[in-house]
Amino acid sequence: ATVFNVSSGSLSYANFPIASGNKISLPNGAVRDIGRQILTAGNVIYASFLINIPTNTGLNGTIGDTNTFFHFGNGTFSNFAVGGVLCRLSIRKNATTFSLGIQNNNNIEGSGMVAYSASGDLTYGQTYLIVVKYDNSVPVNINTPSTYHVASLWINPASSSFNSTEPTPTLTNSSGSNTFANAVQSIILRTSAQTPIADFDELRVGTTWASVTTESTLPVTLTSFIAKAVDKNIVLKWVTASEQNSASFNILRSLDGKQFFKIGEVNAMGNSKSVTNYTFTDDAPYAGNNYYKLEQVDIDGSKDFSEIIVAKFNLQKSSLVAYSASSGVNLNIYADVASKSNIHLFSLSGQKISETNVSLNKGYNNFDIKADLQPGVYVVKLLLNGNLLYNKFIK
Repeated sequence: ATVFNVSSGSLSYANFPIASGNKISLPNGAVRDIGRQILTAGNVIYASFLINIPTNTGLNGTIGDTNTFFHFGNGTFSNFAVGGVLCRLSIRKNATTFSLGIQNNNNIEGSGMVAYSASGDLTYGQTYLIVVKYDNSVPVNINTPSTYHVASLWINPASSSFNSTEPTPTLTNSSGSNTFANAVQSIILRTSAQTPIADFDELRVGTTWASVTTESTLPVTLTSFIAKAVDKNIVLKWVTASEQNSASFNILRSLDGKQFFKIGEVNAMGNSKSVTNYTFTDDAPYAGNNYYKLEQVDIDGSKDFSEIIVAKFNLQKSSLVAYSASSGVNLNIYADVASKSNIHLFSLSGQKISETNVSLNKGYNNFDIKADLQPGVYVVKLLLNGNLLYNKFIK
């Protein structure tokens, strides 16, 4: 049986609200519909969603009833008739790309019944924002084709139109010969052997353009965050699709994925509606797994956190990393052999603040050194197996 899978993660589109849940993965196979009943009070209904079609598997290059994957229904989902299909979206395979088309209200597709977007304009593997509209404010008169109900399609409308004035559609279609009641009662996704394998996300239904294109109010739209070991460092890269009143990004690192310490800061763009790329180099990573997350700070001081990512760093020699802690200093030490040693804490001017005897196990060790430290720069030194290790930190 054909299965609609719920997959982790979300699709994203610049300045469009990020979905808070998961996405649906549409399969390709036997004919099957999933839908939900909706009730509209007016003569116009809109829907918007994000879709990503990775390959052309199963698609064909003809217009036909079997390649429609989305439509409104003129009845409840449990009892809608084929003739009650409104505002169908169809897909057509081109040589190396694909096109989308929209049908108005006729249940028989054929030449002239589906208006397609320009051949070759859509790319596999790219996320598109789709908006559809069905307008039955003009009564149907089968003897006057110009008064048929109108279906409209927008592909990647400009973000400047979000929550604003409805722009000119990419496509419209007023063909059709069926008469329907003045209410859309359901919304349906369909799979078949000719529909796309696709990720589908952030479906919105409303009675106005603004209700389905509300601009994101999140201060930062983070679209990717990765970390990779490069030579003796770990390089972090992240991308934002938009920013609003963002001040900075604090880079936080952890040895265990639970307790994080700040290791750096990068100034943010502030306000942007375009893609911005950021890079930070961790030049003193732990041996083994390094866990990272971003703390995004707004101009007003509010904060938000990214997901946690991990990068493995292969280090065979001993290392020392120091971080400021509320009680003094936190030390992460990697010892290539078990040994006893002394940890020395100095001010930047060379004044000795404390000396602590420790027993180190081979591998990772973590210590908290208590000290009443004033704001400033401090140095930690450790003699380990004949090698002098030292690290600076800022209180």
